[in-house]
Amino acid sequence: MNSLKKGNLQSVTFVVSGVESKMFVEANPQFKTLNVYDGNLQRINHRESKEEKKSEGEKTSEKQSDKKQSENADENSETPSANKPKKRRQQSNSV
Repeated sequence: MNSLKKGNLQSVTFVVSGVESKMFVEANPQFKTLNVYDGNLQRINHRESKEEKKSEGEKTSEKQSDKKQSENADENSETPSANKPKKRRQQSNSV
C-alpha cells in the first residue's frame, strides 16, 4: 500500500479462471482508478478499449459516409441562386 501511495508500480499476482498470472498495478489518483499492466508492462485496459474503439469507429464511419452522401444529394438538388456568396456587412471604425 505504501508503495502505491508513493506512485510506484507494484508487482501483484492475479488468479483468473484458476490460473495465476503476475501483473503490475499502479495508482491513478487523478481518476481514482488503478492501472493494470501485464508481465511485459503493457497496459491491459488500454488494449481492451482500443478494440472497442475500433468497432465503434467503424460504425461511426459508416454513419458519416451515409450522411455525406445524403448531403451531396441535397446540394445537387438546390437552385443555383443558393450557391451565391452572402453579402457581408462592413464594420465602421470607431473613433
